[in-house]
Amino acid sequence: MWRVLGDASPYWRLLPPELRDTLPTPSLVVFMDDVRANVSRMISRAGGAARWRPHLKTTKLRPVWAHLLRAGVRSFKCATVREAALFLDVVAEERVHGVDLLCNHQSAPNARRLAEATSAHASRALGTSVSLLVEAPETAAALPAGLGGWLDLNPSAGPDPSSPSGAFDRTGCPAADKATAGATVRQLGERFRGVHWYDGHNPPPSSYDGLLATLDALPFGDSPFGRAEHVPLVTSGTPTFEGALDHAALGARHAAAVRARSTGTHQVSPGTVVFADGRTLEQTCASLGLRPAALVLTSVVSCPAPDVLTCDAGSKSLAAETGDPCADAVGAPGLLALRPFEEHLPIRWLPAGEGARAAARARGGEDDAAAAAASGVKPRRGDLLLLCPRHVCPTVNLAERALLVEEGREATWAVVEGRAH
Repeated sequence: MWRVLGDASPYWRLLPPELRDTLPTPSLVVFMDDVRANVSRMISRAGGAARWRPHLKTTKLRPVWAHLLRAGVRSFKCATVREAALFLDVVAEERVHGVDLLCNHQSAPNARRLAEATSAHASRALGTSVSLLVEAPETAAALPAGLGGWLDLNPSAGPDPSSPSGAFDRTGCPAADKATAGATVRQLGERFRGVHWYDGHNPPPSSYDGLLATLDALPFGDSPFGRAEHVPLVTSGTPTFEGALDHAALGARHAAAVRARSTGTHQVSPGTVVFADGRTLEQTCASLGLRPAALVLTSVVSCPAPDVLTCDAGSKSLAAETGDPCADAVGAPGLLALRPFEEHLPIRWLPAGEGARAAARARGGEDDAAAAAASGVKPRRGDLLLLCPRHVCPTVNLAERALLVEEGREATWAVVEGRAH
């Protein structure tokens, strides 16, 4: 992971001391230059914006969503009704045509809320499409007017331990249950929009072969697409999207659809690549060149033991569900985050060798505690650290506002409007 996080100076340069002295901690800081670079790299890796359907639950910020639209991305996923409504506001403000939004499974009341919030929205005049994941005929039958439906398939191999799928068994009609899947497609009728296949965190390559075989066995004759090869596909979050992009059969299917101007395209749907959290850096190839773009600025508030310092970013500002460490200090391999408390994050100091604080400051700047830690000098009370969260989506969700910084422009605060429900 330190292949990316080893140098903190580019971040501190955009947070000069006169700005740092005014900032409350903990604060979510979004580095917009890195956002733009990550988006550009992801589009290039996908072979074009049309093969990427980023998940909006990661970013939750209007300026970031506006940049994705300006970069040419037209297909998106979201998790909540609030995200959907706010995103359509951005689509209308940007005057972007032909946007397609796919929302996660929703309860019946939430599905009605989604339909009410989007059916008469100004973005609909721009050709915006809004759909929900569905997994059963009764769900499809209850789908409110104005919403499309994507068949959600669970690729789990089921009880056979000799054939693991890597999937989570989280949502979706079991792929082996072709009767239910086919009935769902028939129930959706003209509102059927495609097939969603979430392949978990570690699927074998045969998972995608299984997807294509499943499609061939489903009754698409009465659907708007007529044949399996014309059905749109969405797969793969951050841990698996590169494998999906490199899968020969999926690639050939997508390329054929593009050449024929057919609907049978394939998209991947990683969201964390925009902000590039700790897990993203571990799960993607170094050659992709992603950089963390959403960090938590925190202050050292206590030194309770010779080898421990405590900062003020606990589980109220950092997502903790991925286990320990929940974050890494940028540029400080000598700091190891321990179990977080609500308002505190104890960090163990692992000195790499004794060094003078003066030398550390000369390298990193007056307030760069990370530089001190990297040189073997323990950060002191009042020092600042930049933490890269292991899981950025719920970390962003915890923040009420984010500081947006970029080269050549004054830092500004943005409300995290897409947080919560």
